[in-house]
Amino acid sequence: MSIHSRYEIIWRQLKQNTDHKVTLAAPAEAHFRLRRAVIKRKDIDLGFKVMMAEKHLRPCLRFKSKGNFLVVELHFPLAWNFL
Repeated sequence: MSIHSRYEIIWRQLKQNTDHKVTLAAPAEAHFRLRRAVIKRKDIDLGFKVMMAEKHLRPCLRFKSKGNFLVVELHFPLAWNFL
């Protein structure tokens, strides 16, 4: 599968890391754009959504901005609506 976006790499790393955490170094002004891009990649990944729905999990992203570092964390709370 080819990479269509420069942010796709971040999303793949986030899914593949065992702790589901990625730290990015970028100017603080770029953090908002990075947040939007990672959220968009998560929303576009239909296969991942289906796989998580089968396990009754709802993937959520957490962002922490510390100076020029942006910490992105993927966590999986249970989905309470199974419809």
